[in-house]
Amino acid sequence: MDSGSDSDGAPEELTAVQGVEKHEEISKVEKDSAVRFAACTFDTV
Repeated sequence: MDSGSDSDGAPEELTAVQGVEKHEEISKVEKDSAVRFAACTFDTV
């Protein structure tokens, strides 16, 4: 049972790291989408 307690901390840390990485990925995609939208908007005007 002790080995289970030791491994409980690792998944939480890994999940936090993955959360940060996913947030950065989503932010980049949102920024890229905004740039494309702005480019399309100015091309049609």
